[in-house]
Amino acid sequence: MILGFFFISVIAVLSGTNSEKGHIKIAVQEEENVTIPCSYDNKHADHQKLWCKESMATCFSQGVHISVTDYPDQGVFTATMRSLQRHDSGIYWCAVEAGGETRAFGDSYIITVIKGPPDLSVRDIMVNGEEGGTVTVQCLYSDKDKYIKKTWCRRNMEKSCLSVWGRTVTRDRITLHVNNVERIMTVTLTRLQKEDTDCFWDRLQPL
Repeated sequence: MILGFFFISVIAVLSGTNSEKGHIKIAVQEEENVTIPCSYDNKHADHQKLWCKESMATCFSQGVHISVTDYPDQGVFTATMRSLQRHDSGIYWCAVEAGGETRAFGDSYIITVIKGPPDLSVRDIMVNGEEGGTVTVQCLYSDKDKYIKKTWCRRNMEKSCLSVWGRTVTRDRITLHVNNVERIMTVTLTRLQKEDTDCFWDRLQPL
């Protein structure tokens, strides 16, 4: 049985926390793509899903470089921005159109488009696997962050966070392994269950 997919997003904030509550900071390299997962209440399953910039002044469902894909059976839609340019930097919101109004929900996303690679990134934004199987995600970090604590969290579940200070740490079905030579943290989730389908975050924290 296929699980659907895991939404993987990266927070490029070395503090490991957001500077303001409710804001998620993401750094993306120019010309690269970013996909943001937006979880919504079941009551919005039939409403149009939107990706909005700044003070809800500009909203998109589809565009030349933007696409919104809905997965109503999972209560999630994704907003994908492709070939990002500097002018795409800004504050974005997940939103729905309901009752003739556009309503934002959840955290806002502060997206900054930069010239070089960000301090933290993942090789695959979304991965999928079979029930009972295994999935692996690789997180790439910069050379200056070799000795920074790496943390892996499930969305909206701070108690689920798992951090690695040394080379490898395992808890339940999750293993984090750090390779400071190649600057890669590998996250492995085994014995997959249907309820594992979710968004997960990777972040860096100073020691």
